[in-house]
Amino acid sequence: MATSEGFPLNNIQIPSGTMTLRIRWADPKDDGNTDCCDALSPVLKNLYMKPKAVTKDVKEHFCKKCKKSPNQAIALAAYSYCEEPDIAV
Repeated sequence: MATSEGFPLNNIQIPSGTMTLRIRWADPKDDGNTDCCDALSPVLKNLYMKPKAVTKDVKEHFCKKCKKSPNQAIALAAYSYCEEPDIAV
């Protein structure tokens, strides 16, 4: 994810500058797909860039695509996040 026109970060507006979040090893290196990375991106945007609740569809897609991530933190997040009950916001 990248932006160069200012951005909100944890409810604080950063007026200018650039930011790139680079999460390594989200997907297996050998097969060339980016399914987990693609599913993780909207979760991070919702949590940090545009703070709002993650929709059920986004959550389910992340859970489905990232449970087998080679990045252990992402895989653990997918398992634990998926076990949480949905909370109405």
